[in-house]
Amino acid sequence: MISHFRTMTQTWVAKTLLVFMGVGMAFWGFGGQMISGSNAYIQIGSTSIPGFKVNEQIEREVNIMKEQLGPAFDFATARRMGLIDRIINDMVVKTLLELRASDIGVAISEARLADTISSFAAFRGADGKFDRARFTKILSDNKINEVEFVSNARRGLLRETFANAITAGLDAPIVAGQVWRFANQTVYIDMAIFRPELEIVEGAPTDADLQIVYDINIGEFQLPETRQISYMVISPEFAAGVKKLGAGADDNKRYRAMIEVAEGAIDDISGGADWAVVARARSGAAPLVLPAINIDGDTSDGKNIFQSNPLITRQVADFAFFVLDEGGISDVIETPGGALLVYVAKVLPARPKEMNEVRSELVALWRIAQQRTQAAAKSRKFAELLSGGMEASAAIMQADKGARFTPNMAIAMRASNLPDTVKQVIITTSVGGVFNADGYVGRIKRIQLGKVGEGEGFVDFIGSTETEFRNAIFDDYETFLRRRYRVVNKLNIN
Repeated sequence: MISHFRTMTQTWVAKTLLVFMGVGMAFWGFGGQMISGSNAYIQIGSTSIPGFKVNEQIEREVNIMKEQLGPAFDFATARRMGLIDRIINDMVVKTLLELRASDIGVAISEARLADTISSFAAFRGADGKFDRARFTKILSDNKINEVEFVSNARRGLLRETFANAITAGLDAPIVAGQVWRFANQTVYIDMAIFRPELEIVEGAPTDADLQIVYDINIGEFQLPETRQISYMVISPEFAAGVKKLGAGADDNKRYRAMIEVAEGAIDDISGGADWAVVARARSGAAPLVLPAINIDGDTSDGKNIFQSNPLITRQVADFAFFVLDEGGISDVIETPGGALLVYVAKVLPARPKEMNEVRSELVALWRIAQQRTQAAAKSRKFAELLSGGMEASAAIMQADKGARFTPNMAIAMRASNLPDTVKQVIITTSVGGVFNADGYVGRIKRIQLGKVGEGEGFVDFIGSTETEFRNAIFDDYETFLRRRYRVVNKLNIN
């Protein structure tokens, strides 16, 4: 919630046309409705937001993104990015604030409204004063009706006034008490927990079943690129023999001979000579061939070449993977044993494992999916029976006799170890309401709010810094408003 309040009070929202009013620029169009059905709406207390209004707001905001990012940005992209959910949530939050402002008697005078609109820099002329002609032109260019603009400006000021009152802490003692009682409430629930891992799956998957699981999870079964590396080591002593140096040749001469022989080998390979033939001629031995390794030096049997072969270091592997192609040979690498030359004998591209290589993993994933499906079906049935008015003890017998069911469970929300996602759903569900979240399903029977100062932490709560205190209020206030005015979402998003 705090992010929504801060957005409304600290961004362009309070100072400019585009974001403050939530109005887009040019209309590109989507070729259809995002929210379908003539009966689609969001009910918030006594206020209803019809589906077509939500459509209009989505189109406006997506068009802003489309203008910034190009015509490829569409409704589907916005939905994947979470933009649609944010737009809907923003509309709900704004309406909640407006309802609350109305309830506490906050009103905007005509004088304040006029001063605010005339203060927009976009509406000022060259003399720095409000320019009526400029105002009219900007609205016309952006296809904004003047009546709509003024109405939205009034609503925006209402929201801003109320939000500023909260951030200023004008009602801090009252709000603190509300938040504290709310945060320390005890909720009494007839609740069942449907755990997928307890579900028993009958039968075995078919090959078609496993193919589906494989296709869905193919990214998890990728084998990385591997390379088969071969190498030779040219010792100073062998090089001295190749160069026919006498027995009395000093170390410098033997070193220069080693480098010359190694560089000769590089020239031979670059000229198309056979690697194995060159290795025997230039090093006196057949080249050593390593098993295929990935960039981390791992082999297919789980060993690591860096640990078993001191000549093949991370630096050597990086060179072989990032510099050389198949058939490429390295520069001379000096080692204590002589000149090392690395040759990439073969490159094996990354590929997914075959189905038969991961069959056991696929069976396990299929079984987990079946367990989740079975548990979800049972949880939905239980929720439907509760919503239909059936007593919980009877409903659980029809839905799943083996589920963990506790009638009239008392849950202290602050101390409860329930998952946060489940808590969030519970505290936004009214008495008599049914919730279904992550396998936790129940009906709220009674809510007992905590008392101010009850439980540990209240002194810390009211004695925290001003910023922390306001943030704490904001973090819980949306939930407080959602319960007070009861939000019912009946949208059908395509």
